[in-house]
Amino acid sequence: MSARISIGAGIVMALAVAAPAWAQNADATPTYGDVELSSGFDPDPYETRIQAGGPLDGSESFGKSCPGYIAAAPDINFDFAASDRPLYIYIDADADTTLIIIGPDGEPYCDDDSGKGLNAAVIFLTPQSGLYHIWVGTYRSGAVHPASIMFSEIGVD
Repeated sequence: MSARISIGAGIVMALAVAAPAWAQNADATPTYGDVELSSGFDPDPYETRIQAGGPLDGSESFGKSCPGYIAAAPDINFDFAASDRPLYIYIDADADTTLIIIGPDGEPYCDDDSGKGLNAAVIFLTPQSGLYHIWVGTYRSGAVHPASIMFSEIGVD
Protein backbone atom coordinates (compact mmCIF):
# COMPACT_ATOMS: atom_id res chain seq x y z
CA MET A 1 0.00 0.00 0.00
CA SER A 2 2.78 2.48 0.85
CA ALA A 3 4.43 1.74 -2.52
CA ARG A 4 1.27 2.87 -4.30
CA ILE A 5 1.14 6.08 -2.31
CA SER A 6 4.77 6.83 -3.14
CA ILE A 7 4.23 6.18 -6.84
CA GLY A 8 1.08 8.31 -6.87
CA ALA A 9 2.82 11.15 -5.06
CA GLY A 10 5.69 10.99 -7.56
CA ILE A 11 3.31 11.27 -10.47
CA VAL A 12 1.50 14.25 -8.92
CA MET A 13 4.83 15.96 -8.22
CA ALA A 14 5.99 15.42 -11.80
CA LEU A 15 2.76 16.88 -13.14
CA ALA A 16 3.00 19.89 -10.83
CA VAL A 17 6.52 20.64 -12.04
CA ALA A 18 5.48 20.35 -15.69
CA ALA A 19 2.48 22.70 -15.34
CA PRO A 20 2.88 26.31 -16.51
CA ALA A 21 3.60 28.92 -13.82
CA TRP A 22 0.76 31.33 -14.54
CA ALA A 23 -0.01 34.30 -12.29
CA GLN A 24 -3.64 33.65 -13.14
CA ASN A 25 -5.32 30.93 -11.14
CA ALA A 26 -7.75 28.91 -13.26
CA ASP A 27 -8.78 26.99 -10.13
CA ALA A 28 -9.86 30.16 -8.29
CA THR A 29 -13.56 30.87 -7.90
CA PRO A 30 -14.60 32.80 -11.02
CA THR A 31 -15.52 36.42 -10.33
CA TYR A 32 -18.81 36.28 -12.26
CA GLY A 33 -19.72 32.64 -11.66
CA ASP A 34 -20.22 29.57 -13.78
CA VAL A 35 -22.08 29.04 -17.04
CA GLU A 36 -23.15 25.54 -18.10
CA LEU A 37 -24.53 24.95 -21.58
CA SER A 38 -25.08 22.01 -23.91
CA SER A 39 -24.91 22.17 -27.68
CA GLY A 40 -28.18 23.43 -29.11
CA PHE A 41 -28.64 25.92 -26.24
CA ASP A 42 -31.35 28.57 -26.40
CA PRO A 43 -31.17 31.54 -26.50
CA ASP A 44 -28.31 31.72 -28.98
CA PRO A 45 -26.32 33.82 -28.40
CA TYR A 46 -26.19 33.35 -24.63
CA GLU A 47 -24.91 36.41 -22.73
CA THR A 48 -23.05 36.84 -19.43
CA ARG A 49 -22.32 40.38 -18.22
CA ILE A 50 -18.99 41.14 -16.56
CA GLN A 51 -16.47 43.91 -15.92
CA ALA A 52 -13.49 43.37 -18.26
CA GLY A 53 -9.94 44.07 -17.09
CA GLY A 54 -7.60 43.65 -14.16
CA PRO A 55 -4.06 44.32 -12.92
CA LEU A 56 -2.16 41.37 -14.47
CA ASP A 57 -0.61 41.39 -17.96
CA GLY A 58 -1.90 38.29 -19.73
CA SER A 59 1.06 38.26 -22.13
CA GLU A 60 3.47 37.73 -19.23
CA SER A 61 1.68 34.54 -18.24
CA PHE A 62 0.35 33.18 -21.52
CA GLY A 63 2.73 34.64 -24.11
CA LYS A 64 2.80 37.56 -26.53
CA SER A 65 -0.25 36.31 -28.42
CA CYS A 66 -2.34 36.78 -25.23
CA PRO A 67 -2.38 40.55 -24.60
CA GLY A 68 -4.52 42.49 -22.18
CA TYR A 69 -4.76 43.18 -18.48
CA ILE A 70 -6.85 40.61 -16.64
CA ALA A 71 -7.67 39.49 -13.09
CA ALA A 72 -6.02 36.55 -11.32
CA ALA A 73 -9.27 34.56 -11.13
CA PRO A 74 -11.22 33.73 -14.29
CA ASP A 75 -14.11 36.03 -15.08
CA ILE A 76 -16.25 32.95 -15.64
CA ASN A 77 -15.92 29.21 -15.94
CA PHE A 78 -17.85 27.78 -18.88
CA ASP A 79 -18.80 24.10 -18.78
CA PHE A 80 -19.83 22.99 -22.25
CA ALA A 81 -21.27 19.74 -23.62
CA ALA A 82 -20.18 19.90 -27.26
CA SER A 83 -21.55 18.36 -30.45
CA ASP A 84 -20.42 18.69 -34.06
CA ARG A 85 -21.35 22.39 -34.16
CA PRO A 86 -18.71 25.13 -33.88
CA LEU A 87 -18.56 27.24 -30.73
CA TYR A 88 -18.07 31.01 -30.86
CA ILE A 89 -17.00 32.82 -27.69
CA TYR A 90 -16.84 36.55 -28.24
CA ILE A 91 -17.00 39.86 -26.41
CA ASP A 92 -19.50 42.68 -26.77
CA ALA A 93 -18.16 45.92 -25.23
CA ASP A 94 -17.65 49.59 -26.02
CA ALA A 95 -13.95 49.25 -25.09
CA ASP A 96 -11.06 47.49 -26.84
CA THR A 97 -11.08 43.99 -25.31
CA THR A 98 -8.96 40.87 -25.38
CA LEU A 99 -9.93 37.30 -24.66
CA ILE A 100 -7.94 34.54 -22.96
CA ILE A 101 -9.47 31.08 -22.66
CA ILE A 102 -7.90 28.00 -21.12
CA GLY A 103 -9.66 25.16 -22.92
CA PRO A 104 -10.52 21.69 -21.63
CA ASP A 105 -7.18 20.56 -23.12
CA GLY A 106 -5.30 22.97 -20.80
CA GLU A 107 -4.10 25.11 -23.71
CA PRO A 108 -4.54 28.89 -23.90
CA TYR A 109 -6.59 30.33 -26.77
CA CYS A 110 -6.26 34.09 -27.14
CA ASP A 111 -7.55 36.86 -29.34
CA ASP A 112 -7.62 40.59 -29.90
CA ASP A 113 -9.95 42.23 -32.43
CA SER A 114 -11.36 39.21 -34.32
CA GLY A 115 -14.86 40.11 -33.17
CA LYS A 116 -16.99 43.11 -34.03
CA GLY A 117 -15.03 46.39 -33.93
CA LEU A 118 -12.21 46.20 -31.38
CA ASN A 119 -13.70 43.22 -29.56
CA ALA A 120 -12.19 39.78 -29.21
CA ALA A 121 -13.54 36.43 -30.45
CA VAL A 122 -12.32 32.84 -30.31
CA ILE A 123 -13.87 30.24 -32.60
CA PHE A 124 -13.67 26.53 -31.84
CA LEU A 125 -14.55 24.74 -35.09
CA THR A 126 -14.55 21.37 -33.30
CA PRO A 127 -15.09 22.29 -29.64
CA GLN A 128 -14.30 19.89 -26.85
CA SER A 129 -16.70 19.09 -24.06
CA GLY A 130 -15.45 20.27 -20.71
CA LEU A 131 -14.45 23.32 -18.72
CA TYR A 132 -13.29 26.57 -20.32
CA HIS A 133 -11.71 29.20 -18.01
CA ILE A 134 -12.35 32.67 -19.48
CA TRP A 135 -10.68 36.04 -18.84
CA VAL A 136 -11.60 39.28 -20.63
CA GLY A 137 -8.84 41.87 -20.75
CA THR A 138 -8.40 45.57 -21.42
CA TYR A 139 -5.34 47.55 -22.49
CA ARG A 140 -4.65 49.49 -19.29
CA SER A 141 -3.67 47.91 -15.98
CA GLY A 142 -6.51 48.15 -13.49
CA ALA A 143 -8.95 49.67 -16.00
CA VAL A 144 -12.34 47.97 -16.01
CA HIS A 145 -15.11 48.28 -18.59
CA PRO A 146 -18.60 46.78 -18.79
CA ALA A 147 -18.64 43.88 -21.22
CA SER A 148 -20.62 40.79 -22.13
CA ILE A 149 -19.19 37.38 -22.88
CA MET A 150 -21.28 35.89 -25.66
CA PHE A 151 -21.63 32.20 -26.50
CA SER A 152 -23.01 31.08 -29.85
CA GLU A 153 -23.14 28.16 -32.24
CA ILE A 154 -24.43 30.41 -35.05
CA GLY A 155 -21.61 32.95 -35.35
CA VAL A 156 -20.23 36.25 -34.09
CA ASP A 157 -22.90 38.94 -33.97
